[in-house]
Amino acid sequence: MIGYFGTFSLVGLVVVGAYALSAWLVIPLAVMNTFIGMHFPAERAQMAKERGTYSQALLLSFPLQLVFAAAFYGIGRGLGWLLQ
Repeated sequence: MIGYFGTFSLVGLVVVGAYALSAWLVIPLAVMNTFIGMHFPAERAQMAKERGTYSQALLLSFPLQLVFAAAFYGIGRGLGWLLQ
């Protein structure tokens, strides 16, 4: 079930961009996507904790999630501009 939250978050980023809301909303949604990405499936987080690489993997995946979130925000912004 948690995997769907990532999809809803990305759709939310497109909607936020389409309505030209603040770009600062990208950061909390990227943090949420990072957490979801680390914990879906649940075995991934457990395995990282057992290896002692949980914090490192979490911090290293955040910039990539931020780029994805910004891209989806930009897609929404472009769609909002086209449909205006």
